[in-house]
Amino acid sequence: ILSVDPTERVRLGDIANYRFNAGVFKRIKIKNLNIGINGRVNWVNSKPVGPNTTQNLNLGVNETEEIPSYFVLNGNFILGHSKFPMAKLSISWDNILNQKYYHPGPRTAAGYFDLENRRGTAAYSSFISSSLWNKNIPYVPQRPTYLIFKLIIDL
Repeated sequence: ILSVDPTERVRLGDIANYRFNAGVFKRIKIKNLNIGINGRVNWVNSKPVGPNTTQNLNLGVNETEEIPSYFVLNGNFILGHSKFPMAKLSISWDNILNQKYYHPGPRTAAGYFDLENRRGTAAYSSFISSSLWNKNIPYVPQRPTYLIFKLIIDL
């Protein structure tokens, strides 16, 4: 709870009460193959925004006055060979469950999104979608599931 006036208490906006992050890594050696398997989970509780928070101009996803909670699962597989210790193949799979989730933009900590300056009677949702240009947005949809293939060479 943050308060400018000692008699008034205002909740910090866009901060989850609870979050959980965990990861596991297993190294496996099969003959000349070196295999690394990594799994990570991230769970973040819903984050209140809007009136009575420090982000009073952010009305939340679909004007719910919150950024919804999310659970994301990520994994990584690394393959190497003992004859070529400087080279490895990595396959990363992020957002395995293809969850739709949101995270605030990088410059939104102050809770001001130029929403007071919107023109006319534009709906909040249309202002959010058009504010990707020259404005700070209150929440950012994150990427759906995707794979990254890498060839790693240590010099």
